[in-house]
Amino acid sequence: MAKHGVELRLGVRLIGLRRMDKRIVAVHTSARDIEADAFVTSLGVGSAAMLAPQGIGLPLYPLKGYRLTAPVRRPEYAPRVSQGI
Repeated sequence: MAKHGVELRLGVRLIGLRRMDKRIVAVHTSARDIEADAFVTSLGVGSAAMLAPQGIGLPLYPLKGYRLTAPVRRPEYAPRVSQGI
């Protein structure tokens, strides 16, 4: 991933976000401030709880063992999963 300019920062705690207009330009962590063009959170539904105190709302809700069917405006952007459950 490093060859694509991606760095993983494990074991650091999010303290806050620095914004420029509606864009996040840096994160304040327990280790140091990190500036980047883009940021990714990968905590599943925990992402919503982590980002809520930072003023960012994510429309994520936990589902387990259920199937959800919803209309899709742009099928090319629809998620694809296996049907073998």
